[in-house]
Amino acid sequence: MTLIEDLRTSEERLGTDAAAIAYRFEGRRGAQTYTADMVSTYVRDGGRWLLAVHQQTPA
Repeated sequence: MTLIEDLRTSEERLGTDAAAIAYRFEGRRGAQTYTADMVSTYVRDGGRWLLAVHQQTPA
């Protein structure tokens, strides 16, 4: 299980039907901990927001 204790985000609207959210994530897989910078880009299709692209880089 991963617990997010301190979430800092940055949102950028990319027009009326797209948005990108950037955030730093700190988590654990088993005994190993890791930190990653992530960006998720969403598009609106038929009134629903759908994940179009997700990118993750070790921080």
